[in-house]
Amino acid sequence: MKRRTLIKGSILFIAGISFSTFTSPIRRNIIHFSIEKQLEEKVLQTLNNIEHPKAIGKIYLENISPSLNKADILSQISGSESYKSLIKLNNQQLKQWLAKRQIEDFAKGRIIPVQGWVLSETEVQIYALATLSET
Repeated sequence: MKRRTLIKGSILFIAGISFSTFTSPIRRNIIHFSIEKQLEEKVLQTLNNIEHPKAIGKIYLENISPSLNKADILSQISGSESYKSLIKLNNQQLKQWLAKRQIEDFAKGRIIPVQGWVLSETEVQIYALATLSET
């Protein structure tokens, strides 16, 4: 092997490693954003009528948790489940999973009063997600 070929190959190899190291966090963020968006859309598909939930979500966001964003809400909704595992569920399975979370919320006292209604944290978070998704 010629010295020139070896040097040229080494430079390209190092440049490739540097580029992949630089772009790796960017790729991870893009992939995470894509998964997050898929989960957001899937959760919102479980709502039959979106206008009433948006009104409740707006009240919750304005008066109780104004600093929440979509990423925070999705993280709270998913709990210990991975976004990917929830995305794989069909709509009926996701509705069942969310209903189970709501029952657990009431059993564990994770409730939020919103204008006289006593709602589970999960339910209010879904409504807040619906509100934020329109913007």
